[in-house]
Amino acid sequence: GFDYWKILPGQGLYFEPRFISMKGETSTYHGYATEVITDEATKWLDNRDMSKPFLLQIHHKAPHRNFLAPLKFIKQYIIKHSLNHQRYMQILPVMALPGIYKR
Repeated sequence: GFDYWKILPGQGLYFEPRFISMKGETSTYHGYATEVITDEATKWLDNRDMSKPFLLQIHHKAPHRNFLAPLKFIKQYIIKHSLNHQRYMQILPVMALPGIYKR
């Protein structure tokens, strides 16, 4: 067994993911699943018992489908490639689920 774990229920969500802890508690985290999973793994690494060996398994959701990056990266792409800023900036909130990521 594992000494510590958190899982995404079902297939999980890409934005505002919910996790179930080993205590059975469900928590919602703000952000994109890949960043949340990485942040949680980093927190665990920073707070683990340094005198004990460990194995950390991190399984990201992003490779599986939906392929929608966090809004900040979509904005960077639009600006870098000089796409029609006004048009894309208007539809970005729709692409990234309204209300989750602010401009």
